[in-house]
Amino acid sequence: MADKRGVPDLRRFKDSAEGYYQLHLEAVREGDFSKRVTASWGLIARGRDSLPYLMLMLRSSNADSREDAGGALGWLGRKSGDVVGELLTALAHETEHQPRDAIVVTLGALKSRAAIPALAALIRSDGTDGDTRRCAVESLGKIVRKRFGTQDDPESAAIAWLDAHGG
Repeated sequence: MADKRGVPDLRRFKDSAEGYYQLHLEAVREGDFSKRVTASWGLIARGRDSLPYLMLMLRSSNADSREDAGGALGWLGRKSGDVVGELLTALAHETEHQPRDAIVVTLGALKSRAAIPALAALIRSDGTDGDTRRCAVESLGKIVRKRFGTQDDPESAAIAWLDAHGG
């Protein structure tokens, strides 16, 4: 059963973090999205015990694994020590759109000011695709508590904020 946000009852995920990690590896290998979702929620449910496995996934050669790790860390990051540094390192090396966007969204959810330079670089770069730029603008807004999305031109509003604050 899921709540109105689509979040399942995490108490029903009883396996170990390692078990959900193995399930995730199997799901990626088989291309089974439903199994990937179950494994991701299982890793989230296992909390801090999942961090070593999520770090492995974040460094994986598989884009789906990196994307899922980025999303799961958004649920666990505030409770689980400093994952921001790992996410920033992963972001600096990420070449695929989906995992990059998941990491950018997670950085916003974690609200760490350490992410501002990386987000600023994405917002300012002509090479950043539109979805990633929008994610970066939204994440920057969460960190600095500004609603850039309510502006007529959210990207310009974010750049103006960065200019005014040395970003």
